[in-house]
Amino acid sequence: MAKYGSYRGGYSRSTSRSGGFTNARTGRYVSSARAHQHVGQSFGGVTKARSSGGNYYMRSK
Repeated sequence: MAKYGSYRGGYSRSTSRSGGFTNARTGRYVSSARAHQHVGQSFGGVTKARSSGGNYYMRSK
């Protein structure tokens, strides 16, 4: 079984869909604009961050 690092609200392996993707852990669609934003950049009230383990996650302001 694949083991993911400790992350809060992070992305797990997912399926691509027209530029965006479906988060395999939550089943929610992440738009292409949100998927491609840079760490520290805010979009739609959340900021993209990166954990010390290297996983990306979105955090509320």
